[in-house]
Amino acid sequence: MKKAIIILSATVIFFACSKKDIDNNLSKIMHRWELDSVKNLNFVNNVLNDAESDTIVGVGGDYFDFRSNGKVYRYIAEKAVYGEDGYDTATYTYSNNKISINDDGDISNFTISELSDNKFTFEIKEVSLTNPKDYAQVIVKLKK
Repeated sequence: MKKAIIILSATVIFFACSKKDIDNNLSKIMHRWELDSVKNLNFVNNVLNDAESDTIVGVGGDYFDFRSNGKVYRYIAEKAVYGEDGYDTATYTYSNNKISINDDGDISNFTISELSDNKFTFEIKEVSLTNPKDYAQVIVKLKK
């Protein structure tokens, strides 16, 4: 009986801590963040292909705004330069240090590499189906 109580207590403590960590990280995410940069990197045979890679550097007014309703509102001025609408709305979910962004059915599962009160970085790596040494990596850096 004593062993069962110890196991039950340990389980409750584990889940309580996990939920607290999730809630704490989610509260850090839910803010309006300035865009620092978006790096689009393409690798061929594990070598960076500069011709197919680019970096968008955030300018004043570029942002990602993560809301408690599960939506993220974004504005990237550079998209507007190329004739695209710079404004965008998507939905997001957070779980286990990953953030999934659903942009009209296109779901990207990012891994959070840095999350503090002032910095939020998440990235994704998509490997080619034909050659595992060919891949694309996107790194999004946000700041307050």
